[in-house]
Amino acid sequence: MIGRGVSRLLVAIALVCASTAWTGWVILHTVADPSRSSRIAHEVFDDPEARGQLANDLAS
Repeated sequence: MIGRGVSRLLVAIALVCASTAWTGWVILHTVADPSRSSRIAHEVFDDPEARGQLANDLAS
């Protein structure tokens, strides 16, 4: 009886740790990626159509 409770507790702790690790990885590779803004800006400026639209928006 005690063994089952201990194993459930360990599994619960492991799941919380795994979920926290996964969430941290996802955040660091999406929202908190420091080079993401630079990559997006370069992609926009390399596309002539997008660059033209951006220039029109800034000019008006």
